[in-house]
Amino acid sequence: AVYERNFQMVCCDSSAREMLGIISFCSIGHPIPLEMFSLGSRGLPVRYALRQLSDTCEEEKRKLKRTDSRFVPHAYYKLVSDLEQYHLITFDSDNVAITVHPLIRFLLGFRQKPEEQRDSITALSSLLATVFEGSPSDRWQLYSTLFPHVMECYRRMGKLNLYDTDFLLHTGKRLSLSGNFRESCQLLEECLPKMQQNAQKRLSIDEAETLSALASSKRRLGEFSEAARLTQQALDICANLPTTSNSSKTQAKVKEVLAELYLDLEECEKAEVLLKEVEPLTGA
Repeated sequence: AVYERNFQMVCCDSSAREMLGIISFCSIGHPIPLEMFSLGSRGLPVRYALRQLSDTCEEEKRKLKRTDSRFVPHAYYKLVSDLEQYHLITFDSDNVAITVHPLIRFLLGFRQKPEEQRDSITALSSLLATVFEGSPSDRWQLYSTLFPHVMECYRRMGKLNLYDTDFLLHTGKRLSLSGNFRESCQLLEECLPKMQQNAQKRLSIDEAETLSALASSKRRLGEFSEAARLTQQALDICANLPTTSNSSKTQAKVKEVLAELYLDLEECEKAEVLLKEVEPLTGA
């Protein structure tokens, strides 16, 4: 009864209600960086109060001349402070992260109607996709922290038949670029079966790019034979694609990954041949 009253009081604020709904789909037992909201809310549709809050905070950042991505505007601290006051979340000010008791998380999800659940999980995927648009070199640690929430988001989307392979492919690539190779492999390996299933036996550029990104991460983990197998699969797909600028760029990326693999194996002549083949594909 106490928590129900707290829910009702807090949910009068649209931003708080949206934040609680999104939190209910995050991974249990893992902190939720407040940056997920401060950096990702701009990717939400304009009807969201959190998106409007983001627009307001951009003004604050301009006035304060803060350009660093790690800066979290005061409005987000105020929002989580209100939620903590009603014992719905715990806020770790040292790590700037939200934690939620499993029971509270269950109650948050239980209170949502099916259409609200779909809205919340879609909003979470939009937040994460927007955060993962940032520079991998600046956000590698944030990406690592968010990975459990990415996997939970994917799992919960599957239960609601909301699979989004574009989201998984994009996130997997960014994890690889930021040096989170094991996490990248796990995500891309989840992505491939769904992508192949949805392709309806048509060979696709996305599939070739996914195989290439997965091969690159496997190479960085020292799994050379698996990387070679995946790269060959990607090249086979490229060989059957119509010749377009996009397919040529994809083929060039795949050959660059294979060339890097040959260099790791000290097979320099093979790498040199491949890199020469890349030049006409990229227009270099």
